[in-house]
Amino acid sequence: MFGEPVRADLDGDGDQDAAVLLVHEGGGSGVFYYTALALFDGVEYRATNAVYLGDRIAPQNIDVQEGKVVVNFADRKEGESMTEEPSEGKSVWIQLDAERQQIREFMPTDTTPLSFTETYGARIDRVDVTFEHKDYTSYRLTTNGLVREGELNTERGFEVDPDATVYVLNWQQPESEQMYFVRLTDEPTKLFMLDSARKLLLGSVLTKVE
Repeated sequence: MFGEPVRADLDGDGDQDAAVLLVHEGGGSGVFYYTALALFDGVEYRATNAVYLGDRIAPQNIDVQEGKVVVNFADRKEGESMTEEPSEGKSVWIQLDAERQQIREFMPTDTTPLSFTETYGARIDRVDVTFEHKDYTSYRLTTNGLVREGELNTERGFEVDPDATVYVLNWQQPESEQMYFVRLTDEPTKLFMLDSARKLLLGSVLTKVE
């Protein structure tokens, strides 16, 4: 298993199931990644089939959105050789057939663009970063084409600035999965990235897009 499982009720029975990433190294040059679900039946976890993601990709994270699983990772661009580093963000959506306890890849049918309240963007360390939020309750963070979405909460006050706004991404998840930004009172058009200790990351500044 690669990384930590992401726990959520994936089959609608009220129990906490898990979505996992699996990696297989067969002794050659290939490193093959898959995703699967572990469904809890009240006594034990039972595995579904696995869906293939790619060879020597760069896994990023797993999100659960309305009971559906989306796996985010970086892969090579079309036509690039396997010696190139993965640089293009990709997402694979996974749907569960609860009756058969089988999963499959699918494409979301709702492609209506979301209307966001605020958008901030910047190029940080040669990486394009865009942060968007909807009514301070949900967010979308795009890093070089890789999209991460989730719940957002805000807190008032940062260090000596009592009216600053701290954005807490994935606020209901463990602290290891949370991310932080802050908007300072005297810099209302900028969003500063914070580290895990909620300290300013120098050079990591996003500017509001009008």
